[in-house]
Amino acid sequence: MNDSEKVILTSKELAVALVSCQYENFARHIILKDDLVSKNKEDITLFTEEAEQSLREKGLWNARRKTKLAQDLEDLIQALGTSTKNVHFTQNEQELYIHQINRNHYLKQHIVNKKHTFTYLDHTKSLSKEMMSFYDLDSSAYFNDEQLQTIQVSDKVYDALHKLKNEEVENILNNETENDSLREFISSFNKNNKVFNQISFNTCNHKTGENQKDQVAFFLPGNQMIWHVDYEQIHDKKVYFVPVSIPEYFKKIEDTIEEFFLSEVVTRPVSNNKRKKQNGKPSKKVETFSFKRGFSFLWKANLVLLGMVGFLLLNQESWADDAQKYLILFFTISEAMIILLTLASCLPQKSKQG
Repeated sequence: MNDSEKVILTSKELAVALVSCQYENFARHIILKDDLVSKNKEDITLFTEEAEQSLREKGLWNARRKTKLAQDLEDLIQALGTSTKNVHFTQNEQELYIHQINRNHYLKQHIVNKKHTFTYLDHTKSLSKEMMSFYDLDSSAYFNDEQLQTIQVSDKVYDALHKLKNEEVENILNNETENDSLREFISSFNKNNKVFNQISFNTCNHKTGENQKDQVAFFLPGNQMIWHVDYEQIHDKKVYFVPVSIPEYFKKIEDTIEEFFLSEVVTRPVSNNKRKKQNGKPSKKVETFSFKRGFSFLWKANLVLLGMVGFLLLNQESWADDAQKYLILFFTISEAMIILLTLASCLPQKSKQG
């Protein structure tokens, strides 16, 4: 499938295609989310047969292949299933996913009324335009940044916004003594069904069904501009609504997406059992500087030295007059060598390669 082609699947068809490629957990998530079928065995059989028949009619089913899917559909499902990162956009009943799949392409997934439209996007194309198109926003809209100011509210007011009654909204809009920025914000909030649009950056494993939000952004479409929700100071019980131009806001989101996709996926620590073997060989314990190992060498070496000195002292009567100073010199040099060797024995030991 090239950039200009689209594949449109119902949630039912997508779920069956995912199961055919062994992404059962991913399929289960879609089935539960859209409440597609009951757990009754007969309902599941009918559900599968209807989806297979629908795929046949679209030319996306091939009974001769292992997965039973046409090559293009299988390639798409594999691209979707092996993706480890995506960015999720919401707007009322619509959803948009941008999946990272390889160095040259993203996979776009637009969901509305349980229909999934898939398109490959070239990396060189602007994601800003895709986002603005999804939210039906005009990139050429003029915004006077001096007309509106940033609004600060407490965390309690922020939480209460979703519970505003229609008469309360009307009172604010009709009250000319209210701040113009606040009235404009409340008007935009009311037009957006009293919800903020959400953009979430996710890491995922579609084989296991794991999905984790790395970061989330909230915003509100305004009159030829965007209200960005800045809650970085929520710990101080403060939330800010910042007016931003449409192109500026989505260019920032696009930069964040590119940075997110380029960053490495954080993996969970390997369990002790898995850590023991790598490539079929036991993992080697990393040696460190050890005083314990050095002390062991020190006392053993001194024990040998004292034995040698004791042996020399047995013949002390037959020594020459200046022999004692040579004994002291021998003892001093030997002790210095022992100390140096002790320090050397503290160092990490090279393991033998088997």
